[in-house]
Amino acid sequence: MKAAANVKNMTEAEYIAFEEKAQDRHEMINGKLYTMAGTSKTHNLICIWLVNMILNQLKGQKYAIFQENVKVQITHEKDYTYPDVVLTFDQVDISSEESQYILKKPTLIVEVLSPSTRVYDRTDKFIQYRKIESLKYYLLVDSEKVFVECMAKNTEGVWESEIYTQITEKVILSELNIEIPLSDIYPQ
Repeated sequence: MKAAANVKNMTEAEYIAFEEKAQDRHEMINGKLYTMAGTSKTHNLICIWLVNMILNQLKGQKYAIFQENVKVQITHEKDYTYPDVVLTFDQVDISSEESQYILKKPTLIVEVLSPSTRVYDRTDKFIQYRKIESLKYYLLVDSEKVFVECMAKNTEGVWESEIYTQITEKVILSELNIEIPLSDIYPQ
């Protein structure tokens, strides 16, 4: 779990100004700052592999994909998180001059799980992310074992979960025409 920073409650404007100058990254939930922990080499490699797989499958489409350093604003909230990987097709998100640091309409969010973030990413973060109307997929990728959970919002707006634990399986994000072989996430 992330530790609360030694900073009092902040307004949204104060947070954005503070974060643009901060050396460390901070998520803001309910006006409180949480310092982001560093990541392992494995965690970072998984993010790189995922970004590369997605990039290769979306050639010719208008999208933006980011790894770890762009904030997502939770819809109708003043909460901000830093997903490990985030993909948007929203043209305002892609070309906005208003904010080079914030996405508001992601389609896919990926969190790479570590022992310190596993529970938070599966519960509290997912509760927040479900509020984002544009979000269709939320992937949880374990950094220590072969385990991927794909939460997908169906056409009725209900979230469904599928778990993958076999290296031979593929996560299929049908609405995005993306296939993610687990063997590419967890090379042996």
